[in-house]
Amino acid sequence: MHDARVWIRRICIILMFLVLGSGTAWTEEYTGPPGTPISPTYQLDYLQQAAREAEGDDSKKDTGDEFPQWAQVLRRGEVIAIGFFPFAFLVTQFTYDIGRYLVFTIEGRDVAPRYAPFIFSPPDKPSNTTEENLGILVSSAALSIVVAIIDGIIDHQAAKGVSNNED
Repeated sequence: MHDARVWIRRICIILMFLVLGSGTAWTEEYTGPPGTPISPTYQLDYLQQAAREAEGDDSKKDTGDEFPQWAQVLRRGEVIAIGFFPFAFLVTQFTYDIGRYLVFTIEGRDVAPRYAPFIFSPPDKPSNTTEENLGILVSSAALSIVVAIIDGIIDHQAAKGVSNNED
C-alpha cells in the first residue's frame, strides 16, 4: 500500500511537470523555429487578445461612474484612514511614552529611567493602565481620521484646480 502511494505521487509530479512544461506549445500563432520556447509575455498577450475577441464590441466598458461621487470620496477616505492607522498608533504610542517620561522626570526632579520611552524602556517598566491604552487608541483613530480628511480636502482642491484649468 505504501509503495502504491509513492508511485502515485511520483506519477502526479511527473504529469504536473509535463503539463506545466507543455504550456508553451499550445499557442497557434507562434511562427518561430521548432523547439524555441515561447516567452510568458507572448502568452499573456495572446490570452488578452483572445479575451478581447471573446468580449466583442458590445461588452460593458468600465466608465468609473458605477458609484456616486460621494461614495468614491468616502471609500477613499476610509482606505486612507485605515491604512494610516498603524503609523498613527506608533506615533501616538511613542509621543505618549515621551510625554510620560518627561512628566515623571519633571515631577521627580531627576531622570526617571523606569519610564524611558518605547524601545529604551527597561524590562520592569510600569505598563499603561486601561484608560491610558484607550486614550492612545482613540487618539490614533482620531489622527487617522484627520489625515483622511486632510487628504480629502487636498484631493478636492486638486480636482477643482483641474476643472478650472479645463475651462
